[in-house]
Amino acid sequence: MSIIIKKSIKHITVESKYRLIDIDKQIKSIDILSFTTPKYIDLNFIPNSTKKLIFHYKFINKPNEIPKFIKEIEFYEYYYLLEDLPTSVENIIINKGFNNNVDNLGNNFKYIDFGNSFNNPVDNLPNSLEKIVLGQNFNKPINNLPDNLKILFLHNISYDHTTIMKLPKSIICLQIKINDDIELDINNINITNKNIKCYRESVFIDNIKHFYFY
Repeated sequence: MSIIIKKSIKHITVESKYRLIDIDKQIKSIDILSFTTPKYIDLNFIPNSTKKLIFHYKFINKPNEIPKFIKEIEFYEYYYLLEDLPTSVENIIINKGFNNNVDNLGNNFKYIDFGNSFNNPVDNLPNSLEKIVLGQNFNKPINNLPDNLKILFLHNISYDHTTIMKLPKSIICLQIKINDDIELDINNINITNKNIKCYRESVFIDNIKHFYFY
């Protein structure tokens, strides 16, 4: 079955079994659903005005089939290498599935949520990254972070590496979810040699505007 999309619509949500035709060139984002077994879908229907795609199912297309004008992607389930995506992609959110090496990512990436399956080293990420989200399964030591990183979220409450890494001076927001019985060496934070003291309840720091412990 085919669907004709009327003009003036900016965002659409469609089930993957339908083929979209005559899409208005002003579409900005498309949600693709699948209520059955995920299958290959033809992505050639997507107009080049589209900047964001959301796949609400296991992605089984090849990454290089993503249109080269897409800037943001959300995957419910993704298993391929991130560097196989088009270099136009800047922001990625993954829910689950991804657990691959990330040492060879390009400088096109600005924001990556690695998802709850990810547990690989992150010491060689590109300096273009400004926001990183590490999910519930991440439990690797962090010895190096991108020079331009502004936001870091760590959501594994059982994270058992007891030293917080030295942070780049660009950092403005930390969100760390840990159990109360885990102690972190928060005095190891070093930002432009300033005297920084961080506590679960509060933070005294000039650069960082938000620091959360959960």
